[in-house]
Amino acid sequence: MKKLLPISLLAALIHPLFGQVPHQDFLGGGHQVGVTVTSSSSATSTRPHATIDGFPISNEEQLKDASRFLAQATFGADWATIQMAAAMGYDAWLDEQFLIPYSSIMDEMTRHGWYDGSDGEQEPIYHTWFRTAWMSTNLTAPDLLRQRMAYNYSQILVVNDASDEFEDFGQMLAYYYDLLGTNAFHTYEDMLLDVTFSPMMGKFLTYYDNPKANPEENIHPDENYAREIMQLFTIGLWELNPNGIRRVDSTGAYIPTYDQTDIDEYAQVFTGLGSGGIEPDLDPEDEEEEEAYNRFLLQQFTQPMVMNPDLHDESEKVLLNGVVLPAGQDGLADIEQAVHHLVMHPNTAPFIVW
Repeated sequence: MKKLLPISLLAALIHPLFGQVPHQDFLGGGHQVGVTVTSSSSATSTRPHATIDGFPISNEEQLKDASRFLAQATFGADWATIQMAAAMGYDAWLDEQFLIPYSSIMDEMTRHGWYDGSDGEQEPIYHTWFRTAWMSTNLTAPDLLRQRMAYNYSQILVVNDASDEFEDFGQMLAYYYDLLGTNAFHTYEDMLLDVTFSPMMGKFLTYYDNPKANPEENIHPDENYAREIMQLFTIGLWELNPNGIRRVDSTGAYIPTYDQTDIDEYAQVFTGLGSGGIEPDLDPEDEEEEEAYNRFLLQQFTQPMVMNPDLHDESEKVLLNGVVLPAGQDGLADIEQAVHHLVMHPNTAPFIVW
């Protein structure tokens, strides 16, 4: 296998793989005894030894193993796919899946005419349309492994698609889910950075337009994402051994991974992210201004958030294990370094895997 799955999800998805096994119970792939190959073109025949691996496979145990493998690596396989995986071998099947482009949920919404990214009259785009597009894609798309990986990530990097706040923004949900799919075979750091800059996560965990502290006006950075990126997305609540078992101190007590001071520091990191454009002075309740306002929302919620330097806290930040982000550093650099530090923390791999 030439490409490695992210280890966190490989452990969850796939049982130890088996190599290609030669079979004598099907024709093709060099099994040419008694084979005559003809063609509908002007050629009258071709070389039997050049035929592809064929099926069906009749070995019952091999088919059961292939079915189990596909039940872990996909949402479920039909009979033809089980036969194909058994004939190809798991390594070859995975290599083939790595090459298949991602089938976009947003593209499926566009294909049905639910969303084209420009017409403000299309708003609201209900979250139920996202669900319909998701189901349609996963019933028909060829990228079986990538779709399963995207779903697994969606159960780790969780957002809420059922709340009243998001029921009118199916396009924002589709954009977010497509991030998971396109990053499915990338590093976890790549994935987490894209998630951090996504409007869906920014809105859900309330750091969209998160301002720096202004004590005179009793304004403080929102702590929500700072807490959740540690607790849910990387290091968890308790220090872990590599095998996922919690570490204990000299008294036998579990060891916390972070405290409120750490939350305060990371909250300063995630200040300044927001809309890629200045929100227009429009009233969405005004019939004449509604379309222009909705078009603005459609554009902003389907692209990454950007850094507003005026809202970002430029003070020095001391992260876990004494890592320091210097004062005056660019906000994007703050975020990239903070995410990198969390991903590389020794707790992250066992927490995500186990």
